[in-house]
Amino acid sequence: MSAEKQHASEKNARSSGSFWRRAGVCLVLAIGLLALAYVFRAPLCLAYADLWIVNQPAQKADAIFVLGGGLQYRPFVAADYYHAGLAPKILISHAKPSPTDELGLTAQEKDVMRKVLLAKRVPETAIEVIGSNVTSTLEETLALRDWVMRQKARRVLIPTDIAHSRRAKFIFERQLKQTGVEVLVTAIEPREYQRANWWRKEEGIIAFQNELVKYALYLWRY
Repeated sequence: MSAEKQHASEKNARSSGSFWRRAGVCLVLAIGLLALAYVFRAPLCLAYADLWIVNQPAQKADAIFVLGGGLQYRPFVAADYYHAGLAPKILISHAKPSPTDELGLTAQEKDVMRKVLLAKRVPETAIEVIGSNVTSTLEETLALRDWVMRQKARRVLIPTDIAHSRRAKFIFERQLKQTGVEVLVTAIEPREYQRANWWRKEEGIIAFQNELVKYALYLWRY
């Protein structure tokens, strides 16, 4: 073997060895970081929740808007706000009926929400349905925008679950900014998971994971 070929071979061997050493160091560092993340998962997840959750102080407003979904907590909090004198009106969205709703086998969400509010002693005259066949948070913002412009409302309260709060705040402010209305989003802890344990509950992990993806999509699209 010529001196040049031998030199090239030794150089390649050193380069290959250097690559694997670097790869080994990176692997050890990655494992170490994962181990640290696991050990400190509770404070890390709590810190993430604190950064993510939007929870503005509830103040007197023209209306309280109950978003679709969250049937087991959103209308209950809205009723509490109403009885606390925070707003004279509760708005509920007209969600698109499901196939079983259309067959009359199940009740439409707006009708169930109305029954919850009535059972919580909210008078019929204080409940108003807005929108038509809405299917997303974005469509709910458009329904609320129409109502705000008709009523010349200045402030609306929106109670929603902790994982959904940031996306709700973003899209409502983005879509309603030209109306001049102030949107206050207050965070609710569902029964299934709370700020202090969301990463230990399957429902919490799914909720935060889904909302992170949806928030990124909303940032990109709107």
